[in-house]
Amino acid sequence: MGTAGRDLEPEGAIERRPARVTPVTDASYPTWIAWGLIAAAVVVAGAWLLLAVAHVDDRFMVDHVSGVRIALARYANDGTLYPELYRDGFYGGTRFMPLPIVVHAASARLTGEYLVAGKLLGYLTTAGVVAMTFLILRGRRCPFALNLALSVLLLTTSAGLAASMNMRGDLLPLVLQLVAVWIVT
Repeated sequence: MGTAGRDLEPEGAIERRPARVTPVTDASYPTWIAWGLIAAAVVVAGAWLLLAVAHVDDRFMVDHVSGVRIALARYANDGTLYPELYRDGFYGGTRFMPLPIVVHAASARLTGEYLVAGKLLGYLTTAGVVAMTFLILRGRRCPFALNLALSVLLLTTSAGLAASMNMRGDLLPLVLQLVAVWIVT
């Protein structure tokens, strides 16, 4: 930059440089914090697993949207992917994407039960979200303890717990989006 550029700067101006981002390494924080993060992740995963096993065959966190998912899976197993929009004075149809419906219908054929099949799919896709989050963070060189805590502590949020325990089918598209992010990174 010539002298003309310097003339425009106020006297005593601080030179602005882009901040360098330093990655967090395993040595960036004390060992006791790493063990605390690992312990928190293990406790949360254990509590979630206990909750999942205890409520695999009951209506815990099942709502009307879960009922719609069950009905659509039953329709799919009877040969109709989407019911008609209007028939015999009743509204049908759906705005839901077909992949979660078809997967729920197929798993219901395997288990013989729509409720249990939907819950197991929710648990499986929850494991997929946690695993993909872990892989993406590991690929970005996130330290193991922090990575594990960030991945598992998703289940402590109200949205994370609700999505992992109900049959809304929102986690399957999320897993697929995380796979796309993982491929790009």
